[in-house]
Amino acid sequence: MDICITCGLPISVSYSGDVGLKTKDGWICGYDILHGKVKSPEEIFKQNVTYFSGLPVTVDLDLATRLARKTMNALPYWKNQNIPILSGPEASEEELKEAMSKH
Repeated sequence: MDICITCGLPISVSYSGDVGLKTKDGWICGYDILHGKVKSPEEIFKQNVTYFSGLPVTVDLDLATRLARKTMNALPYWKNQNIPILSGPEASEEELKEAMSKH
């Protein structure tokens, strides 16, 4: 299974509903594409915060924001780009593991 290079979502390339775009760097999920183009970092970040806020664990907005930042900053797609929304505190590895274990 591949992951989306912009948000980290697992992608089953055998299921066309998961795939939004194939690039030279990898797959981008359908959630991160609009009209055939990659959404802005701010839009993808907001989607990730919403995703983490909706996990079946107690995740407040601060933690959801730090989890989104941790996830996106770990992806090569965002490396070497100066994206202000990705600056700031990140969740710890333990917080990320805890949140994802409840998914």
